[in-house]
Amino acid sequence: MEYINDFEIQYEDILLNAIEENTTTPKTHYDNEERALINIILEYKDNYFIWMYDFSLPVDDNLSERGLRGVKSKMKIVGQFQNEKTARYYAYIKTYIETCYRNNINPTDALIRLMEDNPYTVDEVLDTKND
Repeated sequence: MEYINDFEIQYEDILLNAIEENTTTPKTHYDNEERALINIILEYKDNYFIWMYDFSLPVDDNLSERGLRGVKSKMKIVGQFQNEKTARYYAYIKTYIETCYRNNINPTDALIRLMEDNPYTVDEVLDTKND
């Protein structure tokens, strides 16, 4: 755990130096944005490095970004959803498919069960994860 403490000290030193440099150097066009970014990084340090304390967490958010990619593509192609109701339906179905897929349940089988009015339950999904 000493290496984590060393990392935290170095991290905070770098950010404190950044704050000092930002306040003592001549003002630039992006000075306010730079200061805001430094403050955000300092304020949310625990969120950025939570994976150092819990190795079951990913070090990046690629999985989340991949999950949103389909929605963003749909919005670019179509322009938008017709209304909030259709957007909500899309989100429900997408969430159901993604949840099944991430838990090793065939998405096609999951959709067939959904159309037969027999969707996978949370207990069934968790059971398949433990198999």
